[in-house]
Amino acid sequence: MKYIGLGLSLAMVLGVQMYGAQTLEEAFSEGTTSGQIRLFYITRDRSGSVGDTQTDRRAFAGGGHLKFETAPLNGWSFGATYYSTSPLGFDPDDKDEVNPSLYGEDKKGYAILGEAYVKYQADNTTFTYGRQKLNTPLAGADDARMLPNLFEAAVLSNTDVEKTTLILAHVTKFQAGTFSNQYAGGALGVSSGYSLVNSESGRFMDMGEYAIGKDTDGVTMVAAIYKGLENVTLQLWDYYAVKAGAKYGVFGGYVAYSQTDSAKDAAINGGVVTPWGGMLAFTQGMVTCHMFFADASAWKVAGSYNFKGSGVLLNTVLYYAEFDVGADNAVKEGVAWTAIEFGFDMKYYPEAVKNLQVRLRGNFPTDFVKGLDWSEYRLILNYNF
Repeated sequence: MKYIGLGLSLAMVLGVQMYGAQTLEEAFSEGTTSGQIRLFYITRDRSGSVGDTQTDRRAFAGGGHLKFETAPLNGWSFGATYYSTSPLGFDPDDKDEVNPSLYGEDKKGYAILGEAYVKYQADNTTFTYGRQKLNTPLAGADDARMLPNLFEAAVLSNTDVEKTTLILAHVTKFQAGTFSNQYAGGALGVSSGYSLVNSESGRFMDMGEYAIGKDTDGVTMVAAIYKGLENVTLQLWDYYAVKAGAKYGVFGGYVAYSQTDSAKDAAINGGVVTPWGGMLAFTQGMVTCHMFFADASAWKVAGSYNFKGSGVLLNTVLYYAEFDVGADNAVKEGVAWTAIEFGFDMKYYPEAVKNLQVRLRGNFPTDFVKGLDWSEYRLILNYNF
């Protein structure tokens, strides 16, 4: 796809819509500033026949992001977001004790201009070009640690059709967030949202260079999202997946099942390849994503309770997931095993501090790989402004 061609098409199809600021000075003076301050503590204590020989890890970091977007001028606006993460009060002599998922390369903090884009909007059509955040099934922000994944892309969307969003996008570069440092490439990495060949974060890289070590012309995506059926979402993937859920008052819950086949002549034996942060499954645990392995079946059950009716702004989720991994998997070829993960996720919004979220999460896998168990806790404070 040529950006010039796309730009010419936009100029022909979209009219100039006059709204928002009337001058460039007004565009900046009437712009909006937003952001988030994040504090994150994580600890993982390993156990099991394999885990007992490994080092327990923990980390504490602070950072977040600061965003500015101009008011629209003749339909055009500009935006930029600065992201950063820094170690806080924890720098052990033994770097093997540091959980790498809150930092960048060499377990150090870093800062990056993660978003820098131009946007044009006219009626029901929007075009965005540049560095930006995406959340699609196979390319997503995966904002589960300190800093998210980010992309360089051209994205065109339209909502002229009732209850339908049409999207055409071409993505050229990927910047892995801090979570990528949890992985070291290989089949486990590329099945869990990251690279087959590296774990580098904090740098915008060609999509193919990051994923498999080869340059490409980027990735083109076309999508149609329909929301015309109340409480129903229909999705079709290249693996079998089922999810059913319900909500009644303060209670909610769902059960999900997925299955993959195997093909020895295909990449990672025919498992699901997802190197750009996308997590399109229903059955993933907080850390266990074995439903994407080849020759695997998985099921998950979860329940939630909202304490808002009791006067407390607290929402709690409990879940249990089980992954039956066949011997054709590419992570431990020839070995079949069952991995289990259960955990919880609690979000509390104290009334005394507006816009503050206090989040406590825990996951407890058994046989993540055969013989490796752990207990992991995460405490996250997010203050939005």
